[in-house]
Amino acid sequence: MRVVAAALVVCALAARRADAGARLDVAPGACALERLPDRVRALGGAPDAAGARVVRVSTEADGDGVIARVSLDDTRGVRTVRATDCAHLTEAVALVIAVALARDPEPPPAPPADAPLPPIAPLAPPSNSISARIATSPRAPLAVAASFASSIGRAGDRWTETFAIGARVRRGARSLGLELAVQAPDRIAIGSSSHVEVSTTAITIAPCAHHGRALACALVSAGWLTGRGDGLMDARTITRPVIAAGARLGWEVPLSPRVDVTAQLGVRGNVTSTRFLVDQRPVWSSARVEAAAAVGLIAHFP
Repeated sequence: MRVVAAALVVCALAARRADAGARLDVAPGACALERLPDRVRALGGAPDAAGARVVRVSTEADGDGVIARVSLDDTRGVRTVRATDCAHLTEAVALVIAVALARDPEPPPAPPADAPLPPIAPLAPPSNSISARIATSPRAPLAVAASFASSIGRAGDRWTETFAIGARVRRGARSLGLELAVQAPDRIAIGSSSHVEVSTTAITIAPCAHHGRALACALVSAGWLTGRGDGLMDARTITRPVIAAGARLGWEVPLSPRVDVTAQLGVRGNVTSTRFLVDQRPVWSSARVEAAAAVGLIAHFP
């Protein structure tokens, strides 16, 4: 419908081309509007026509856009045009000028002094403001995905293995993920028949930026660490909070229209510190910094 309406407007303006003459006077401002005469001429106007009325245009910045004020050399007021940038403003101002000239053509010459004047019919008050808004491109659609990953890492002097499931929402080059990660228990032998077992569970928020197949994420994690003794006198199960922050780099390769395989490298630092003691001697301590490499699958939903 917009295309048909635009075509009708252009045809109507072309039909009145001979009457729609004007001399453009563009004042220095936020936009130079160099292409304005060409755009007015393309819409049926006649810029720089000899003896035509003067159309004065001034521009200024307006927040995150620009505005133009268009006035004819009569008393019909000022038309105000708003757009997002100078290119769009040129198109909008050209359309406003062409429509105004076609609607209000230059009056015919005055009759001789001895000729009787025709009766003056009352005119409806004109609109003092014409606003034009240029449509911008629609926002990128919201995409939802689920993920599963397995990682091998290094924390201090020991290796770790972690399994994670998560979900993320993405719009354009930005995404936000939520992950639940469970670290395989770390078993420390004490003597021939006793041991201490430590496991970690954490929830991670991961805002990411995407560029092609690559992505970079910030990580903020919170969870709990559980230590349990087996075969020890007065053995107990102890839970301590875990808070960490870090970063991750990744690469995603499509396997099918809805499934990607991903490879990731990450590092995080633990804000909290935990130690487990047996007979007042430390047998396990959390690492300040952990690094991990992961591979996983990402499933996209329509």
